Amino acid sequence: MSFGYQVLGFGSGGAKKKYQVQFLVLAGGGAGGRSTNYGGGGGGAGGYRTICSKTFCVTEGEAIPVTVGNGGSQTGSTPTADASGNNSIFSTITSAGGGGGGGKNNAPNAPYPSNDTGNSGGSGGGTVGGPTSSGGAGNTPPTDPPQGNPGGRGHITSGTVSAGGGGGAGGAGTAGCNKTGGPGGNGTASCISGSPVTRAGGGGGAGGYGDAPGGSPGSGGPGGGGASGGRNSFGGGTAGQNNTGGGGGGAGGGTPGQRNSPGQAAGAAGGSGVVIIRRVTADSCGSGGCTSTSGSDTIHVFNSPGTYTA
Repeated sequence: MSFGYQVLGFGSGGAKKKYQVQFLVLAGGGAGGRSTNYGGGGGGAGGYRTICSKTFCVTEGEAIPVTVGNGGSQTGSTPTADASGNNSIFSTITSAGGGGGGGKNNAPNAPYPSNDTGNSGGSGGGTVGGPTSSGGAGNTPPTDPPQGNPGGRGHITSGTVSAGGGGGAGGAGTAGCNKTGGPGGNGTASCISGSPVTRAGGGGGAGGYGDAPGGSPGSGGPGGGGASGGRNSFGGGTAGQNNTGGGGGGAGGGTPGQRNSPGQAAGAAGGSGVVIIRRVTADSCGSGGCTSTSGSDTIHVFNSPGTYTA
């Protein structure tokens, strides 16, 4: 349904007109937590902000920069900052990058410090655990409606650590328990691009390290979240899917004999975000991004930074 034009005023360039659009602004997902011998928590999904109808006003002819956030990553021998994802921006709307998953180091000579707490962001990263630990907070900074959910907490018992999953746009990450990594939180489905697509799933937490047999990795949340690495494998996990803002899976821990080893594995990278703008075709000659049509609407999809010309 077209809302039509609103005449704002006249000048040398003629009338300025406004029309309404619908948007989805999704930030980059956080990376999974790094591991030496204990596994890492899942990365949180990127912040997910959308409106369900064309109620956001833009001015015809206005050039609006679009930022599409990359996913967080772990590189080298130390974590890259906190491995959180990067923000996505359209006009006055900013979605926060997902929080990186927590990692725990029990090796005395490892080249990076212990950090068992998941980081906060659009959705929070999962944590490795501890008596008072919790997953990273979601919806940070706060928006209404919330742009994400918290990560799951880890579990430590009898020498075994099980990491929590990262939060997703549609639900919190699940806590790790009994050598099983917590699954990532669910993503959220949207039809803004013409058909239902689920995005912003959280990354899975790593299955428990420990002397006892058993254990299993946490699955990625539906909507692009990556699964964690395997137990006792030092596996890096599965990356979040690009342009879904999915969180990366936490790195798997080492074998029992590597309990005090300085060996390490980086958690998987988070997926990049996306910005989607939908307008009534007859309302303007808007341009930018990859365009398609659905009924009487034109859809602009930005998988990388660009400019939307209203």
